[in-house]
Amino acid sequence: MMREVEIYKKELEQSEYAHARSEKAKGKLMQENEDMLNELNKLRFSVREMEKKQRKFDQVLEEEKSNFAKASAERDKLAQEVPSKNILLKIYCISRDRCNELRDHESNALLMAKEIDILKSRIIELENIRNTLQLDLDNAVTMKDDTGRSVLELDRMKRQLEAELANAKETITELEDNLQLAEDAKLRLDVTLQASNAELDKVRSDRERDDDERRKIMIKKLGEVESELESERRTRLTLLQQKRKLEVDLHHSLEQMEVITTQKEEFSRQVRKCNLQLKDLQSEVEELKDIRDAALQRTQDMEKRLKLMEDELASVTETNMQLAADRRRAERERDDAVEELSVKTSLMSTEEKKRLETKICELEEQVEEEQNNAELSSDKLRKAQIQLETLTTELAAERSLCEKLEADKENYERQCKDLRVTLEEMENDMRTRNRGQIAALEAKLQAANEHCAQIEQERNTANRQIRRMEKKLSDTLVMNEEEKRNIDQLKETADRAMARHRQMRRQIEDLEEEACRERSKCRQLQRNIDDLNEANETLTRENAQLKSLAALARRSGLNRASTSRFGSETDSVGRGARSFGGDSADLPRPNSGSTAGSFAGDDPDLTAS
Repeated sequence: MMREVEIYKKELEQSEYAHARSEKAKGKLMQENEDMLNELNKLRFSVREMEKKQRKFDQVLEEEKSNFAKASAERDKLAQEVPSKNILLKIYCISRDRCNELRDHESNALLMAKEIDILKSRIIELENIRNTLQLDLDNAVTMKDDTGRSVLELDRMKRQLEAELANAKETITELEDNLQLAEDAKLRLDVTLQASNAELDKVRSDRERDDDERRKIMIKKLGEVESELESERRTRLTLLQQKRKLEVDLHHSLEQMEVITTQKEEFSRQVRKCNLQLKDLQSEVEELKDIRDAALQRTQDMEKRLKLMEDELASVTETNMQLAADRRRAERERDDAVEELSVKTSLMSTEEKKRLETKICELEEQVEEEQNNAELSSDKLRKAQIQLETLTTELAAERSLCEKLEADKENYERQCKDLRVTLEEMENDMRTRNRGQIAALEAKLQAANEHCAQIEQERNTANRQIRRMEKKLSDTLVMNEEEKRNIDQLKETADRAMARHRQMRRQIEDLEEEACRERSKCRQLQRNIDDLNEANETLTRENAQLKSLAALARRSGLNRASTSRFGSETDSVGRGARSFGGDSADLPRPNSGSTAGSFAGDDPDLTAS
């Protein structure tokens, strides 16, 4: 019976030891499960953050692509509109100026041709008059004998007419030289037009090169962004694979948990005490979680504010780009206006003014010469009248001597009358021609004055436009400075928000580290509790073994002393069997403290020892 009791006790001890081991394994599995759950939560959080970052990056990439498409479209439009407009405007201005110059030169050439035709007709008329006078002189020389004085006067008239012809020829040569100069200027203008066209072609080629370089730069940036996207996709795939592995591990751990739950129901009583302590720790952890959630909400609010600030920055940068484009357009318009002014001022150069002045002086000299010629002709008429009077006196004196000369006298008188008529006609013609030339010169002067007034008006309008453009430029510069200040302020606020966000993240990380430390402390305490329970169980086992050995020694001594009392021995054996194996309440339990007291009460020797 004693052997059976010892066997039962050993089996009980083995079962208790196995129970303790199972509890330890259960605690370790619970801790591992909690660690795995924490790691899973961390991985899920990191996966969510990566997904958020991926979404944000996709949004940013789409926005950048849309902005790039818009910028490329706007650039193409501007490249199609602005250069063509500027080039067309420049070409139109240059062609208009050149056309005006050509028209002026052509008008001058036409006027010169008209003047040449007039002078040629005048020369022809003078030659006809000279020929008629020469014939008259020849007739007079042949007809006269004693009239040497009249022949000399006719020679003088001939010389004067030849001098007038020489002057007319000189004027014709000068006009032909002016025509050649006008043709040379026309050729120069054609050459300058060709040079300006070549320069425009060069400007177009340079702009096309700049556009190609910008396109290459944007293509490189797109390639870099696509490579970054591919790298992020690869990292995402690796994270998904890790997630799947963790899910598989979770499934296995859940299966193990189901196996363990069957054992958990048996040992729930001892776990309750640990659960009370765990509840206290969990309450503290929940408080820390609440603090962390509040910090996360704050960080989310700060991220929203940061997004709003970034949107505002983007809008401000877009407005800044628009203002920079407006400023560039204004500068281009100002340059065009300055070029037009320079071209117009260059058109009315000092050389053309000098030419006009020289022409006016020449025409005035011609008028003076014609007036002198008229005066000379009037003097000649007076002299002729004087000669006629002398001739009449001589004829009256010589009537008696030469009746034949009366007929000659009548002929001479008729000739004089004809000459007077021709002279009067010449004077009338000269007056009408002089009046026409003077009127033409006055019209030219009025046209030149009107042209000068128009140039002054255009100059004033250009100055006004330049002032307006300068005002607009100053306003745009002020707006740009204000926008730069606003952008700097927004950047400062964004930097402050980022600093606060970083501080909040650091606080959250510190709180998470503190929570991890507290969890590690809880685990260490749990392990210490398990170690103490194991030590208590070993001590209780040793105490029970010692008690059993003492009881056996005592009972063996009693059996030797009283062999005659068999009934009492059987009774003592029954009592011992009842005391060791009868009730389950008398079995040694951890943290009970009842077994040691009961045995000490039965055995005074053990209490003394």
